[in-house]
Amino acid sequence: MVLLAVHRGGRQKLKATAQLAAALEASPEEAESLVPILAAAIRSVRASEQRAGVAAVVRAVDRRPELAGVVGRHFPELQLAA
Repeated sequence: MVLLAVHRGGRQKLKATAQLAAALEASPEEAESLVPILAAAIRSVRASEQRAGVAAVVRAVDRRPELAGVVGRHFPELQLAA
């Protein structure tokens, strides 16, 4: 997977973030490679889009609790309940 730099492309960044979150939920075995990219993507968008990205990550962890460890390492600001 390649992290693409999208300059001045808010919609593209948001779309990429949503696609990464969907891929994380669909393929939890790929979490070690997807979560760092997703973390970088979420941190590179505006606050309103960050909220949507974080919500997608939390939703993925809610549906796939086995993702909590890797998500917690890359999003230390999130307090995930066990």
